[in-house]
Parts: sequence; structure tokens; C-alpha cells
Amino acid sequence: MMGKTFPTPATTSNTTAAVKKSPPTATATATTAGKTAAQRKKIHEAKAATIVSPTLPNTPVSPVAPLTPLSIAAPRTPVKREADDDDNEDLCVVSSSNHCGPDTTVARPMMQLSAAPAEMGVPGELTLTLQIPPSQGSPFGHLNPEARFYMQYFEDRVARDFVLFDRVSDNPYRHLMPAAAHHPALLNGILAVAARHHSNLTNTSVAKHLPYKGLSFAHLSQDLQRLGTKGILTEPTLAVVMLFIFFETLDGGLNTWKIHLRGARRLIQECLALDSLPENTSAMLRIFMNHVTLVDIIGRTLAFSATSQPSVFDQDIPEFLAVLREGEAHNFLGCPAELLETIHAVTLLKPRARTHPPSDACDFLSTARALLARIDSFSAATYVAARTDIDAADSPALSHLVHAYRCAARVYAVETLFPLVTTRDAIAPYHAELRRHIAALQDRSLFLKGAVWPVFVAGTGAHSTEERAWTRTQLGRLWEVLPQGNIKNAGIVLEDIWERGDAGGERGWTLLEKGGRDWLFV
Repeated sequence: MMGKTFPTPATTSNTTAAVKKSPPTATATATTAGKTAAQRKKIHEAKAATIVSPTLPNTPVSPVAPLTPLSIAAPRTPVKREADDDDNEDLCVVSSSNHCGPDTTVARPMMQLSAAPAEMGVPGELTLTLQIPPSQGSPFGHLNPEARFYMQYFEDRVARDFVLFDRVSDNPYRHLMPAAAHHPALLNGILAVAARHHSNLTNTSVAKHLPYKGLSFAHLSQDLQRLGTKGILTEPTLAVVMLFIFFETLDGGLNTWKIHLRGARRLIQECLALDSLPENTSAMLRIFMNHVTLVDIIGRTLAFSATSQPSVFDQDIPEFLAVLREGEAHNFLGCPAELLETIHAVTLLKPRARTHPPSDACDFLSTARALLARIDSFSAATYVAARTDIDAADSPALSHLVHAYRCAARVYAVETLFPLVTTRDAIAPYHAELRRHIAALQDRSLFLKGAVWPVFVAGTGAHSTEERAWTRTQLGRLWEVLPQGNIKNAGIVLEDIWERGDAGGERGWTLLEKGGRDWLFV
């Protein structure tokens, strides 16, 4: 079936040439570490996306120094939540002895670490609430060649996938890398994601990530046991969970991402239950909270195994929209906070739409119509004009992406809230507009990184041969910028619902719900 969807991209000449190279030597690493910040920035901005194939020596490494958190100490506050049948699927303790391979818990030197809580990059923005011990020379000098390669690969190639605009100075995932020298869970999480990303891009063995992933789980479980559930939350801890979620998109995006999301919910639940976030919540931590929220909102739209799981944000928590908007400059989707809030409200209303008729029909119809009106009245032009953090040259492409999200949100709302009365003809204009805006994004545009969900939504409304061919082309374009397994799975799912829809006459969204699976297409 994948042959019908889109071919696996051929290995480019750059990739082929780079695979033959050896990993960086210790001398080369020392030379890189000795460059000035200006030189490193210039090199980072100018470098090509080359790929180096690592060798795999089993070189043991020495233990790292512990990291002292100056974390949020939020008081315990009850949070309204419904019963969760999958509570026992939270982050579990994994013994490192159950995993083969070296205990590779360190990374290559990216930046020099300071001895004080650092404002790492953007003045007044990305502050880190951690005490980082001073180091003599590089804190990553005891890395083996494989880990050095993957850490450099994460910095150079992977980190940019986790934000829409990859600004050298304030990418939160790249910015947090110095702390990894003292946080084994984060270190191994980075290595696991980098190894999986590299294997996807080069179509090589996927087994290299396994030791890193197992060790990251084990160290995170130990951290959580040591800290307990007392409102303690640090940037590395939440970043590790987000890396697990990103790993699931690389691996396929089916079902297991919810386990990591559930763990993230619990880590931030107490903070969000407060009337306002603690003043000492760092900007970087808020960004990671924002990213958890993005996954929660978009993930729920395609989660069909259950509809009553607890949400990161309850409607009664006033910080909901504020946190989304605060992290908008680092939003990896490009979907405006107002549309995300509306999508979330549609998802919360969905269970009431499944009773026929709804027990409170008048109130349901009033709320549903208000949500549709909110989507229809949203102005992409006004939103883009108000974004002072982007270059003028990026405004047209961002406008197309925002328009695509508005159309996709409209399709999702109608299909979700009015499944019995929605016809193909009624939503066809929204699908046509959605396809037009996605097609306007140039090949390899950075904005394609945020278009996975809109492309999938567009595919659910593809009925003609031409529309389905267009969808396959868009999935191929997405793969060129995001080598994620969930993009291939999106193609498989769409091919399946097209085939079943042709045979039985049902629409794509109805068939998705009958499938009873939980997909993460971001």
C-alpha cells in the first residue's frame, strides 16, 4: 500500500557522500569547541545539512556530576480530572541492566557552561532555572565517538525540526543541550531521538536508538522517584518527556505517544491549577509546557480509542490561552493560539455530539455554532500582521499556513460536531481552500514542518483520483523536511480509508473513528 502513497525519497548526493565520512575525531571536536561564539553562529547558519554515519565503538564513559535544580516549588492544588483507565501506563521504572550497549550518557561539547544559573542566548527570554556546575574544559570530553556524532547531529539537524523558526540563539532544544552533561535522562533522550532520526533519513538500522531510549527511561524514572510529585518541575525533565513524544512521531505516531503525554500532563498539572503560573517559571519551561499543550490539542483530534481522558488544560483554568500565546514564537506548528483553543473546545464538545440527539440539544447547538463562527471570523491576515517576531519575507508563507489551519479546523469541527448531517458537498469548499493554501507553500519550505495535520485533514476529503494524487505528493513533500514515520503512516491510513470509503460510501472521518486508534500527526 505504501507504494501507492508515495515513494521513499531517494538518497541525495549530499547524503550519499556524507555517509561515507567518518565521525569527527577528538582533535576536530576540540577545534570546534575552541571557536568563538560568533564563528560557531556563522558556521551554523551557513552549513549544509550533511549526514555522517557513525562508527559504533563500545567505549564506556565515566559518570557525570549531578545537576541541582532551582525548580518551581508549586503548592499542591487539586485538579479536576476524569478517571483514566490507562493511569498505570505512566512512565515506568526501566532497569538499565535490561538494555544492551554502553551506558552512553554524555554528549559532545556544544557550548561552554557557566557556574551560575544562565541566561543562555536571548537576554530576558530563555533563562534556565538550573545550577550548572563549572567544568574544566569541555564537560563532554568523555563521550565516545558514536555519542559525539549523534549529539552533533541533534544540534545541527534534528533540533530545527522542533520549532518552526530555527533561530540560532533561542531554539529551546538546542539551548538546553549544555545541561545534558549533568542530566543523564535528557542526554540519553537526545541521543535516542538523534539515532532514530538519522536511521529514518538514511534508511538504515533502527536498533541503535534502543540503549539510549532505555537508559533515558531509567534515569527519568529515578529522577521522578527521587523528586516525588510535589510540584517540582525543571526544563530538562519536561524536555525529556517532549523528546519521548517527538520520538514517537519518528517511530510512527500510533498509540504509545499518549503514555508520554500523560506523564507530561501530570508533571505540569499542579502548576496549571494555580490562579497564575509562579513568577519564577522560566521562559524556557513555559515553551516546553506550550509544546506539551500543542501535542495534547492536536493529538486529541485523532485519538479515537477513548474520548474522556484528562486534559492538560481545563476550560476553567485561565492560563490556558495565555500559555499558548506566550509560546507562540516557539510554536512548532505555526497554528495560532486562538485556533488551537477553538480546536480544543471542539474536542471537549465532541462527546456531547455522540448522543442522538444531545441531551442538551439547544445548548449544544448554540456552543457548536459559536465555535464555527469563531473559526470563520478568524483573520489570518490580521494575525500575521501582528507577528512582530518574524521577517517580512516569511509573512506570505506563514499566512498560507495559518489559512490552512483555519480551513482544517473548520473541517474538523463540522466532521466532529455534526457527523450525521455533514455532506461531502457541504465541506468540499473548505477542502478546496485547504488544498490551495498548502500547495502555495514552496518545496522544502520551513513552513511545511507545521503542515502535517492540515495535510492529513485535507486527505480525509480527497475523493477524486486527482485529489488523492495531490495528497500523496504533499506527503512526499513533508517527508523531505521531516523524516518521520508518522508521515508514512498517514499515507497508509489515508489509503485505507479511501479504499473502504469507495467500497462502502462512508466519509473518511467516520472511518477513522471506527478504527479506534490514536494517531499523532504533527
